[in-house]
Amino acid sequence: MGRRLCIVGATGAVGTEFIRVLERFRPDFSSLDLVASARSAGNRISVLGTEHVVKDIETYDFARSDVAFFGEGSRVSKSHAPRASAARCVVVDNTSFFRMDADKKLVVPQINGDLLSDVAPGEIIANPNCSTIQIVKVLHPIEKALGIESAVASTHQAASGAGVKAVDELLVHLGEPVLSVSASKSFVVPLAMNVIPLIDELYDDGWTKEELKITLESRKILRQSRLAITATAVRVPVVTGHSVAMYIKTRRPVGLGEFHSIFEGNPEVHVYRDNKQVPTPRFIEDSAKTYVGRVRLNRDDPCGIWTWIVADNLWVGAAYNGYQIAEAIQLRKC
Repeated sequence: MGRRLCIVGATGAVGTEFIRVLERFRPDFSSLDLVASARSAGNRISVLGTEHVVKDIETYDFARSDVAFFGEGSRVSKSHAPRASAARCVVVDNTSFFRMDADKKLVVPQINGDLLSDVAPGEIIANPNCSTIQIVKVLHPIEKALGIESAVASTHQAASGAGVKAVDELLVHLGEPVLSVSASKSFVVPLAMNVIPLIDELYDDGWTKEELKITLESRKILRQSRLAITATAVRVPVVTGHSVAMYIKTRRPVGLGEFHSIFEGNPEVHVYRDNKQVPTPRFIEDSAKTYVGRVRLNRDDPCGIWTWIVADNLWVGAAYNGYQIAEAIQLRKC
């Protein structure tokens, strides 16, 4: 990067993973500020051998940074991202607050990274939903090669997608054999030994905000405003790693050999040719990659393909994608 970098929410789940991304890829940044709420301010965190004192976001001067990664939640982004923007600091926002704004870029660098070729100082760039990222990383190569008629996704989302407190609650509840329906503070019912087909806000028509994120964000990222994609979002008792069962109907028939060839040489997506090799969230080999398995053709439709997609929601679905955005930004001098 070679720039002054700031991580907002540095002590949270996504901020912590962003630090791990920096430690793995060791980018060239000239300075790093770690920022969080007042209760975390003053904490000391070591990054690449240098100890940093966490700064209070309420008093932090964003003019100290060129790029700020926000991973603290929509409320924080709503309050402080505009303040960072006014200080001419580029914001890479991991929350949903700006994603569907018509004037905000929603970016997965491998798909629409051209949007980062001319970024103005103070611009706010949105990091997509965690499930959306792993979905579009699979859909994009297929759309280019075969065209997509429709896609139906069922997500199986880990507790960490709801934050650190949700993970802590899950781990505690797994040790309690008897739980009341109202025992959860993080979910509508306890997640331990359970699955919950309701994530985020529930609308009057029965859809949830999480499900509409997948539809609307996928269309915006893929530049396919009429893409027929729909989803059911389910929370599962897994700590980290989202899984997606997705059925894709292509515009022309495809064989398994051709399907696998579409992803050959793709550094971001690994497709297993042997269906006995099943990607699972607990045993993700590389947190920076998306894994695809259980690829099978619909026996009654030569254009129908079932896939099973697994990725680390805190890396692929958040911190790593944000890091890639920050790395790819070409800042306009003005």
